Amino acid sequence: MDETLEILAAAKKAADSANIKGILRGSSEISRCVECLKKLETCPLNNELINTHNLYKKLQNLCKHKSRKICSAASRLIDVWKKREVELSKRSTRPGIICIKLRPAPTAQPSSDNVSKLPPLQPSSLKMVESPKASNEGLIIRLKMPLQTPVQPSSQKEEDASRKKVRAMLEEAFSKVASESRGKVGNNMCLRDPVEVAAMVESEMFTQMGTCIGNQKMKYRSILFNLKDAKNPDLRRKVLCGDIKPAELIKMKSEEMASDQLKLEMSEIRKRAALREENLIHQLSECNASY
Repeated sequence: MDETLEILAAAKKAADSANIKGILRGSSEISRCVECLKKLETCPLNNELINTHNLYKKLQNLCKHKSRKICSAASRLIDVWKKREVELSKRSTRPGIICIKLRPAPTAQPSSDNVSKLPPLQPSSLKMVESPKASNEGLIIRLKMPLQTPVQPSSQKEEDASRKKVRAMLEEAFSKVASESRGKVGNNMCLRDPVEVAAMVESEMFTQMGTCIGNQKMKYRSILFNLKDAKNPDLRRKVLCGDIKPAELIKMKSEEMASDQLKLEMSEIRKRAALREENLIHQLSECNASY
């Protein structure tokens, strides 16, 4: 599974480099990206890997590339993966076979009369086989039962929908960093994918706080508000570059996540409140002294 993510990251890096150099000067990067996408057609894959790292969204971004070769290779890879998903789902719904062996009582001998007394069986779902040594082994009944995928309860669907919404908001916030930090951030920027970082932050939030539908709704709102705040680009840049880890972000208070301008305003408000309190205490002390 790590190999799949590494190859996809290499393909994205080559595509970004080709985008910067241009289609003519970036021909080698385009070829490298197409080769990586072809390798991914044979790599192992499962639904958990796709959902955790939003692989389809990354491929859809490559489908919008300036190079037609990269677009067609990414589109072909999406089709290949979707066909494999369909095949895997068909395999999981194949009927299973359960064998039941009925042993007769020591005194009773199996006969056609005993078999006729058994409850009626559906020929499409049950298959009865009588052993040659009926006196010792008895009657073997094979039940063919379809394996059905368990239906998710409504609460689970709501939880998945809320997690996807949180992840989309985080992706939107981290996607602004590239345009906001042009010329200010070093080479570490290209090593951090906004989609992948958003998935890491959301997973850590869900692990430590649970779903945003419950008691931690205000904490979720505080984190999302500060990351999306137009006046607070430093916070999302630090999280995207890895200066602030997802676990550290969750432990931060609202004041710590706030922008410098908001911190300054809050500091001034505190100073004014403290000054008013001092004046009030001074006035009360003067009144008491006069009496």
